[in-house]
Amino acid sequence: MSVGSCFDSVVVFNYSTTRQPDDLKTATFSITEISSRTPNFKVRFGDGETAWLSFPDLLGGNPKGGLNMPQITDDARQQLKGCMATAKIRSVLSAFGRRIQVWDLDCPQAHIHYGPEVAASQITQNPRSDLVFHLMLASLALFAAYGMAVVAHALAKIR
Repeated sequence: MSVGSCFDSVVVFNYSTTRQPDDLKTATFSITEISSRTPNFKVRFGDGETAWLSFPDLLGGNPKGGLNMPQITDDARQQLKGCMATAKIRSVLSAFGRRIQVWDLDCPQAHIHYGPEVAASQITQNPRSDLVFHLMLASLALFAAYGMAVVAHALAKIR
C-alpha cells in the first residue's frame, strides 16, 4: 500500500504539472452511463467494446469507491447519456491496475465540451501540497507496517 501510494503520488504530480500529456489518443464512443464519482463514464466504442473512463484524478483512490468530480453536474449527466462523444484519452497505470483517463471530452449533441483545464481540474489544483501530503502518508503507512512486523516477530519469539 505504501509503495503504491508513493508511486501514485509521483505519477499524479507529474500529470498535474504538465498541462496536457503528449501521448493522448483520440477516441470516439457512445456514453452509456454517467457518474459524478469515478469512474465517470461507461462507454461503448465502435467495435462494441465497453470500458469505464474517468477524468484525471488521484490514482491511488479506489476506483470502485469513487472520488467526486464536481465538474459533472446533474444536468450534464442527463445530457451526456447516449451522446456520441469524441475524447482525448490515455491509459495510465495505478495501484489498482490500468485506468483510462479522459483529458478532453466533446459531445456536440449536448453542446458540452470539457477541455483539459476542466477535465484535469481535480489534480491541478494543489499539485505540490498533494504530493507532499501523499508522500508523508505513504511514509507513515510504511513505518506502521514495519512496526507491526517488529511486534509480530517479537510475539512469535515469546511463544
